[in-house]
Amino acid sequence: MSIIEQNENIYKVLGFSDWEAEELQLRSSLMKFLMAYVREKKLSLEAASRLFNIEVINMSHLLNGRMDLFSTKGLLKMLEKIE
Repeated sequence: MSIIEQNENIYKVLGFSDWEAEELQLRSSLMKFLMAYVREKKLSLEAASRLFNIEVINMSHLLNGRMDLFSTKGLLKMLEKIE
């Protein structure tokens, strides 16, 4: 068993191709940023869903880390709504 370095892409370590690993890492980073923004601004689920123009259930999925339900493009569109 090896220890994963802090700057190492976990998805690459898990066996994903270089392209997939980079895509998953980017999507993960975008989701973490959006989750932190919602927490920092103390937005309710409803307020956050209105801000990002998504259904409340999808906002809940995002805040629960359901990365499989979001595309990089969709997350970038959400990021554009932050002033």
